[in-house]
Amino acid sequence: RSDGDVQLLVLSRDDSEELFNSYPEELTRICGNILQTFGLDRQGHDVSQGIDDESADVLSLKHAIRHAMEKQHYESFRKLTSASRSGDVESIRDLLRHGTDLQAVDYDGRSAFAVA
Repeated sequence: RSDGDVQLLVLSRDDSEELFNSYPEELTRICGNILQTFGLDRQGHDVSQGIDDESADVLSLKHAIRHAMEKQHYESFRKLTSASRSGDVESIRDLLRHGTDLQAVDYDGRSAFAVA
């Protein structure tokens, strides 16, 4: 677009990996922009405030993004629980460096440390 704004809708896996590898310092901003485009917050919660004019394609992509985020959160939680249980402080630090949420809870509202 001529005004300098860019709207990103869909990238292939290869294209997105190339983008993230080319601009690693912008990864958080890029992901935030993608989530905002689909009306999601950083936890994958819908913050679109009931917008009903989303096409079937947009809804499908939104669902796929939410599903991938839920899977990633589950995996991070599982790894944090395992590292906590075994007392692996270096793995916990590595998980934190990669954005694992220490405040995350499981389906019963327990933190990874409480489960461990």
